[in-house]
Order: sequence, then structure tokens, then C-alpha cells
Amino acid sequence: MYESYTPRENRKRVGLTFRAIRRGFSDADMDDLERKRDRLVASAQDRGTREVEATLGELERCRNAVAQAEARWRTAKGPDRSAARKRVNDEKKALKHAEHAAKTLLR
Repeated sequence: MYESYTPRENRKRVGLTFRAIRRGFSDADMDDLERKRDRLVASAQDRGTREVEATLGELERCRNAVAQAEARWRTAKGPDRSAARKRVNDEKKALKHAEHAAKTLLR
């Protein structure tokens, strides 16, 4: 599952890890640290799931936009045809960016 941590959460995770190590040397109870860590992980997983869904939704929207632009380009005549072709190129560029974002996110 994809986890998306904010910079603050990353700092908190590091702090909790060091506190757990310190407590580990003294055999102290770590239940409170585990609960805090579990809350951080749950929050990051929730955020990660939302980011993945949003990215995939944007990817699907871009694919549909390319298909619509190509259909308009095929049916256009005269000066509208060059404007439609430019629209196709712009939509393909947006699709390329969305695909790259999805690929980067879903590694």
C-alpha cells in the first residue's frame, strides 16, 4: 500500500524511532510509541490512497480528452482542422504528464 508522509510526519517518525531505541535499551514499555506510530501510518496510508485515486482519475480524464480531441480533429474541415490538431497535441502533452505522474507515484 502506498504511504504518503508529510515532512512533519517524517520528522515525527524519526523522533519516535529514536525514542523507541532509547527505551529499548532500558526495557521500558513502548505501547504509547506504537500507538502513535500506528496513527501516523494509518494517516499516511489514507492520504496515499487518496493520491493514487486522484492520479488515476486524472489519467483517465486525460485519456478521454485525447480521444475527444482526435474525434474533433478527424471531423473538422478548413481552418478549424489546424486548431483541432493543436488541441490534440496539447491533450497528448497533458496525457504524457499524467502518465509520468502515475508511473512515479505507483513505483
